[in-house]
Amino acid sequence: MKNIISVDKTLLILYYKQPNKVSDIDLMKWIKYTNSSRYKKTILKSLDDEALIHYENGFCTILPKGIIYVENNIDLSLIL
Repeated sequence: MKNIISVDKTLLILYYKQPNKVSDIDLMKWIKYTNSSRYKKTILKSLDDEALIHYENGFCTILPKGIIYVENNIDLSLIL
């Protein structure tokens, strides 16, 4: 369950920060993920593999497929 929440939080942050790049370190701090190697391998790599984000050299940006995912799966009206 933690991974699903972390994926959604990660995508949501990148959605609001677009078109800017966001460092993996900042993302980890903002979603309060404590295991950096697991976050990079499990969350960021899988999002990159699925073409939801572009993750390279420690920086992430959301891709069009990720934008569609956020808009279709996360209730943006609940976010303040």
